[in-house]
Amino acid sequence: MKGKLIILIGIIFLLSGCTVQYNAYFDDDKVIETMLTKGSEYTPIYTPAYITDQGASEENIKIEGINYYNMQANGDEVSYNFQFPFSQFSNSTIANTCLDSFTIDKVYNGEYLLNTSSYFSCLDYYTLVDDVTINLTFNNDFYEIKNTNADMTNGNTYAWHVNRDNYHDKNIQVTFKLKKENQQTQNSSNNNPTNPVIEKNKYLIFILAFIILIIVIIVVSYLKKGNYNKEKEE
Repeated sequence: MKGKLIILIGIIFLLSGCTVQYNAYFDDDKVIETMLTKGSEYTPIYTPAYITDQGASEENIKIEGINYYNMQANGDEVSYNFQFPFSQFSNSTIANTCLDSFTIDKVYNGEYLLNTSSYFSCLDYYTLVDDVTINLTFNNDFYEIKNTNADMTNGNTYAWHVNRDNYHDKNIQVTFKLKKENQQTQNSSNNNPTNPVIEKNKYLIFILAFIILIIVIIVVSYLKKGNYNKEKEE
């Protein structure tokens, strides 16, 4: 399946001349993915948006039940775009076709790690492509960026430049938090506050129970000793 998708994406690349621009916009609980290309001619190709879809794509043919990229052509410029739910973006066909690994995992402290393999394999197959610009943009209202290895940063957009010199060793990493999840955690804490008076009372009750237990043990031991002495005298 992936081999066929490589061919499909490759045809797009071949039509693009020498450069390709890839954009992903992270907005609330969705991600809008777009690939922009240029070429002198265009053949319509239906490409499934999800790498997990097993329905193959052919020219001018759509298979029912398969989600496809939306294509727009303007002269020699062609764009492919699709809106993914945030939780399903790691199944993007375009990203997974050119990268051996493309993941978004929750790692620690509520943080997510977007991580890719270091090898951008598409430049091995398609010799007319000299470089690819990858732009990841995060809506600051919903995302908090903790760390990134981007080549360039422009506001809330992080860019990586893949070319013939570095495509064998070009890893993409972004660590971020979802502000919505942080707010939900804070609200949960606020709805279940720790009452210092209650905590102090719990501590005092524990001490009191311990003291009572010691007294009971002493009394029982004393009574047993008294009974033993009385039986001995008799």
